[in-house]
Amino acid sequence: MDEVTGSNTGSSNDPINDPINEIALHILLEIKANGYLTYEDLSSSIGVGVSTIKRNIQSLKEMGLIAREGSNKTGYWRVLS
Repeated sequence: MDEVTGSNTGSSNDPINDPINEIALHILLEIKANGYLTYEDLSSSIGVGVSTIKRNIQSLKEMGLIAREGSNKTGYWRVLS
């Protein structure tokens, strides 16, 4: 956010109006191929930071497109639709 005007300057952290952005789509495809991927695995295969992966996964969970099955350590991601 611009401190002088109080407006956004178009940074990469701004929300995107698309229901599923390009990164989220890549995450869905990767999870569909292998649900046992970690945040770090997804980060390196897609080429974005772990924070971006976590933020997009949270959005995908809120949209009801993916779910975590099992424990955080030994569980896996499942694509719901």
